[in-house]
Amino acid sequence: MAALDTEVTAVSVRIGNGAVGLGYSVFGFELYREEQLILATAYRLSDRLGIGVTTRRLMMTAQGLFGRGWTVFDVGMQARLGGGAHVGIRAWNVGGMAIALLGQGGSIGVAFKPAVFLTAVVEMAKEAGTPTGVGVGGEYKTGKFLILRVGAGGGPERTAMGVGIRRLGATFDYAALYHIILGVTHRVSISFSR
Repeated sequence: MAALDTEVTAVSVRIGNGAVGLGYSVFGFELYREEQLILATAYRLSDRLGIGVTTRRLMMTAQGLFGRGWTVFDVGMQARLGGGAHVGIRAWNVGGMAIALLGQGGSIGVAFKPAVFLTAVVEMAKEAGTPTGVGVGGEYKTGKFLILRVGAGGGPERTAMGVGIRRLGATFDYAALYHIILGVTHRVSISFSR
């Protein structure tokens, strides 16, 4: 399993009160591979409410011998509440088949700021055929450039700790996670914005 790898590349562009994003992800190793082409659109209906729709084309191959493909849709909504709190609701693979590879379910999360430099998050997710999972996390901003993160959950990824560094329009993020099947895994991302 040491060869198991995930890579994601994405870009998004704001257009008025909306945004459009395009992404490509690869997951797997020599014997098994999943690829996803992702098109996401979002629109801010008001200062407090936004909606989004994602179309994903998932392609799977095993040992390079055969492949299958599916197209699925995800929908979501985010609302800004009073006191700096936000709530988000998401449903994935809506109207599709609930098979193990694709999954079908939803999640709800609440983020709030107990202090200017601290954000806390609580999320509950349910996928068809699996127990309900609950996760909690926190983000602490130490000045302008450094962000510390920690999280714990009831899903396959049990705990996570990470750090983010923002500088000159770029953000570098690193996290170490404990996965109940894969053990300790690492995630690295670099993002640019202007």
